[in-house]
Amino acid sequence: MKTTDKIILLSGLLFGVLFYEQAAGINFFIFSLVQVIGLYFTTPSERKTRNWWLVFAGANISAVGILLYGAQLGVWTNVISLFVLAGLSIEPRSSLVISIFHSLYTVVTGVVHIMTDFVSKTMEKSDWKEHSRLFKNVVIGAVSFGIAMIFVALYRNSNAAFKELTDQIDLSFISAEWIVFTVFGYYLVYLMYRPRKIKQVEEYDTVTSNQLNEEATGITAKWMSVQSENTWARTLLLMLNILLIVVLISELMYELGWVDLVDEVGHSANVHKGVNALIFSIVLAVAVILFFFQGRLNFVKENQWLRVLAVLWIFQNVALVLLTAWKNWMYVEEYFLTYKRIGVFIYLICCVIGLIYTYIKVTGAKSNWFLVRRVGWTIYATLLITPIVNWDQLIIEYNFSQAAGNPQNLDVEYLLDLPESNYPLIYERLADFRTYFPEEWDQRYIHLNEFYTEASSRDWRSFNFRTFNALTTKKQTYEISYEY
Repeated sequence: MKTTDKIILLSGLLFGVLFYEQAAGINFFIFSLVQVIGLYFTTPSERKTRNWWLVFAGANISAVGILLYGAQLGVWTNVISLFVLAGLSIEPRSSLVISIFHSLYTVVTGVVHIMTDFVSKTMEKSDWKEHSRLFKNVVIGAVSFGIAMIFVALYRNSNAAFKELTDQIDLSFISAEWIVFTVFGYYLVYLMYRPRKIKQVEEYDTVTSNQLNEEATGITAKWMSVQSENTWARTLLLMLNILLIVVLISELMYELGWVDLVDEVGHSANVHKGVNALIFSIVLAVAVILFFFQGRLNFVKENQWLRVLAVLWIFQNVALVLLTAWKNWMYVEEYFLTYKRIGVFIYLICCVIGLIYTYIKVTGAKSNWFLVRRVGWTIYATLLITPIVNWDQLIIEYNFSQAAGNPQNLDVEYLLDLPESNYPLIYERLADFRTYFPEEWDQRYIHLNEFYTEASSRDWRSFNFRTFNALTTKKQTYEISYEY
């Protein structure tokens, strides 16, 4: 049996043992550690490129984030990292975006591929001409396990200490549900180590350069002259620049109080509408630039003003992003922090980085695929940062500190919708505001008992430091018995 097959079998079993009826914690850390070690030793040194090492580090960082806080975002980042790392171990030249695309493609079409793999392996012939290699491995494993069980029975009868030791082994967790769960884990691990690729997509990704050459034309070359295309691009970008200048000026005049609206718009509606429109406008802005700067317009002598207009539009979009960030901060100051408002800031940071790469693409005659590659890594780097930050504690501490002068805007119900491991901290801070929220304060026993009961139903596999710290806090005014 190949080393990779052994790792797949071990990982499938670990999946069932570590994750069944457990929360995210040290189980993910152990599972991820086994996978990165397995991929390290099964990946040839020539395939361990810079990108491979970056994703290798990303898998470990996300695993540490899960161990610290048990956050679901860390779980998704870790799963993505492991799938991408396995893909890069086979094709190190793949970009991050295409590696993720092929991972999704593998999972969606996994059943078909597993069936075809099974058929092909059973048809392989080896020294036993009448049997397949897979059949022989199954027979060898079954016979070996049977003989081992015979010796276990003999040793139990002949050795009282060994019998007492084996009596303490609890296998009650093995059930039909556990078996199905473990098989599902084996399915996921198998697909991770046996990724599938669309050949045409893979070839395009690996052969496309980040730099354009003067032979590049673009899709408009078939039906439009370069002069007409240049005129069209300059006309459109000039109009869009003028339009965006008007938008920015009008928005600044409103925010500074120089003009009043007929229908007053609150911070909430203003921010929500602004962010939703910004999402579409940024995507559209980048798409327009990618369209016009995909080929020959990068090299014509008359493109100086076109570049100026494109760069000006990029900087205006950056200004629009910064203005939206300011509005979001005003919103946070009035209505406090939430995950959505933090998400807006993270999205805006990604927008600025994407626009910076768009500027580099325009001024450096880079290919469109250059932008796709760089933006993909930007989003991945952002995902890596999020699991190692205790966002729940940040939200709780900030909201209660701001509530000192504005308690009526404190959304306690939102805080109680955060993971239950935050309940001890929430009620510790809520003690100073009990007169403003008597109903929520009276429910503290119910909520805290729910948290302790839920945590006590899990064992060491679900250990993470946030839950552990919440369970061991001594700042409550009553004692609740629990085991962890």
